[in-house]
Amino acid sequence: MIPILYDRDVGLKYDDNGIGFLPDTIKAVVTEERNGTYELSMQYPVSGKRYDQIGDGCLVKVKANHTSVPQLFRIYKSSKPLKGIVTYSAQHISYDLGGFPLAGFTAQNVTAAQAIQKALTETPFSSYFSTQTDIATLNSTTIEGACTVRGLLGGMRGSILDVWGGEYEFNNRTIILHSARGADNGVTIEYGKNMTALQQESQIADTYSHIMPYASYTESEGGDPVYVFLPEKVLSNGINGVFAHGVNRALIMDFSDKFGEGVVPTISRLRTLANQWVSLYGLNYLSPKINIKVSFLPLAQTEEYKNIAPLETVSLCDTVTVRYPALGVNAKTKVIKTVYNALTEKYESITLGDMKESFAALMSTQISAVAQMRQSIDRPVFFITDP
Repeated sequence: MIPILYDRDVGLKYDDNGIGFLPDTIKAVVTEERNGTYELSMQYPVSGKRYDQIGDGCLVKVKANHTSVPQLFRIYKSSKPLKGIVTYSAQHISYDLGGFPLAGFTAQNVTAAQAIQKALTETPFSSYFSTQTDIATLNSTTIEGACTVRGLLGGMRGSILDVWGGEYEFNNRTIILHSARGADNGVTIEYGKNMTALQQESQIADTYSHIMPYASYTESEGGDPVYVFLPEKVLSNGINGVFAHGVNRALIMDFSDKFGEGVVPTISRLRTLANQWVSLYGLNYLSPKINIKVSFLPLAQTEEYKNIAPLETVSLCDTVTVRYPALGVNAKTKVIKTVYNALTEKYESITLGDMKESFAALMSTQISAVAQMRQSIDRPVFFITDP
């Protein structure tokens, strides 16, 4: 697809050809990560048509992957001409929400879509954004300090990702939160078939054999906090209390914010929450993590496999099976990053592995969110509300 240039403020009118096509584009590559980066890198010659109309803040519409409609990207940086070629960096239009402020935020007993829509209504800027989700869970969150709408989406404690979970898809000005964006279509990445390189890394730095839950509350306003622990202090992940690597490590987790208003934390209630957490995340969280970095040729893009291309199509957040018998690798893993050539409409690279939400890294104005990141990942999405 030939990129199309639009003025800085197109509102909802971007179904036409805007200012016009950029036919002399040398390069247009879109990088998208699971719940993370979504950017365009474009190179254009100073001698190219409409070069003098390309400026910071302008929008460029390109094909960003093989499934979605063309997407809008806003130029935020350009290089000095090098041999007559300028490189432009542009972020998906959803990044506009990083400049939409909120004076704190509270949502009680609502769905994720209702919470996002509430934020879009409360920001003082007209956004033209809408939202949809298949997550029907009712939940609550409160953010006391100022933040942005995009920061609320993910990357800080109490964010939509933190409380409701899910995987984002941004379709121009539509914010879509999937319970699971991708699918397992039976695609295999296999040595001798379509694999070009493989690197497997196993690490236990963030793995645990036990969980140590606790909660705190105050008996009166301004009083000292009262802490509640289990008598046995820790719960095992079910491997006989012994870590497979010979070291016991306990994950210390504060469940204070998982007690509804007026509900006093007790040992029995704390135990219920902790057991629910282990039941939900247990062995998936408390076992060694294996990252598989694979380079492979998407067979759907090859002439030989064109007749079975639908069976070999891979998209962001899809689950695929990686097989390399010589290394003892036979595992399912998720697509966490794609690099798509918008001109040829083919993937340049697809990365597989285990990646946590990375919105915090994108929010340069939300520095404190980075420190909170580790606390907010994989937090339980349930509450105790009955007194």
